[in-house]
Amino acid sequence: MCRFFEGSAHYYRIAEMKKIVVIFSVIVMGIVNLSATNVKDMFVQRSTGDESLFFIFSQSLPGQRENRESPKKLDYDFTYVQKTDSVTMLMTVNLPKSPKKLLISVETGNNTFEKEAEIIFVKPAKSSYSYRLRIMLSFKEFEEMYESSSPFTISLHYDYINKLYDYKFRLSQNKWLDNRKKMMDIIELIKLNTGK
Repeated sequence: MCRFFEGSAHYYRIAEMKKIVVIFSVIVMGIVNLSATNVKDMFVQRSTGDESLFFIFSQSLPGQRENRESPKKLDYDFTYVQKTDSVTMLMTVNLPKSPKKLLISVETGNNTFEKEAEIIFVKPAKSSYSYRLRIMLSFKEFEEMYESSSPFTISLHYDYINKLYDYKFRLSQNKWLDNRKKMMDIIELIKLNTGK
């Protein structure tokens, strides 16, 4: 009789352990799928022959507004090109003046790099000018933007009729932590799919 109860208890423990393993597996799969879904909605990968392109969809950085004329935000997106191992960063911003030349600096936690922006087009908006700009980044510069625990800052500098303008754009720390994690996942996917 005792052996019967001992055997039943043993089978009962095994059944309970199986339930725990199944529940744990379902939770882990749910977390992985949730994370992948969030990242999946942020980019698309295209293959052209023997190379890959990664298009990272548009995001926004709020402007650090010092006055009424300061831009409210800067929209930007990235395209990674495997063949040149480079990243094209496209930006859209409304500026109060219409300069012919803009300098963009990206300040990360460890580094600052400056690029002259290529002006793709300018169109008048209500009381400002809408600019579409392009800069080229190396993959290393792109990766550096997301390595720091503090958000990167993008600054636009230009001279208009002998007056210097300087506008800064940056995420809050809370939004940065979420964005950084997703972007680091995308950077890891780029590396895995391009043999970097």
